[in-house]
Amino acid sequence: MTNSYIKSVLEKGTFNVSSSFRLFGEMKTCEFKIDTGCSKTCVPIKRLGVDNNMALELKQQALRNGVRYVRSYGISDTSETREKDSWLIKNDKAIDCKALKFYHLVEDWELSQFHIGNAIIGINYDGTSNILLGMDILKDWDIHIGKSAVTGVITFLGCPKNEINPGYIQALEEEFLLYTKKAC
Repeated sequence: MTNSYIKSVLEKGTFNVSSSFRLFGEMKTCEFKIDTGCSKTCVPIKRLGVDNNMALELKQQALRNGVRYVRSYGISDTSETREKDSWLIKNDKAIDCKALKFYHLVEDWELSQFHIGNAIIGINYDGTSNILLGMDILKDWDIHIGKSAVTGVITFLGCPKNEINPGYIQALEEEFLLYTKKAC
């Protein structure tokens, strides 16, 4: 059964959603942390059970094949780190830059049993940080966060704007006591 929207409750300060998708021809499952401060959805491949040697091999292959990438930083990265990474890339040593996020296609993507389909997301071959669902995906969604009238718990509800449906509208009304126009 597929869901008609995504729902997550705040636990330990984060909203998490279960996920499955096909990457490089293999089905993967993981949990994404919803992060509205993240511009590009990112999966550190080692968090999917890929060992260091395979991650390095995949990164080398991506570089050889000219897969597009960007440098990706967190809030704690220093200007020295950024300068070093720029130097590595300019001097054909991108393999040694740990901050690269490569753009790859994921297929048959589901978030909390909500079917996304195919999408381009960022894959990092070096890190082991959180798996993040970013604004590249969420910018096209209708999102509501608030205290649920049903449970009293802070709740996230979301649905792509072009797929708003009666189930999502009903959930908004029940969870947040929002009056919504019933037409979809």
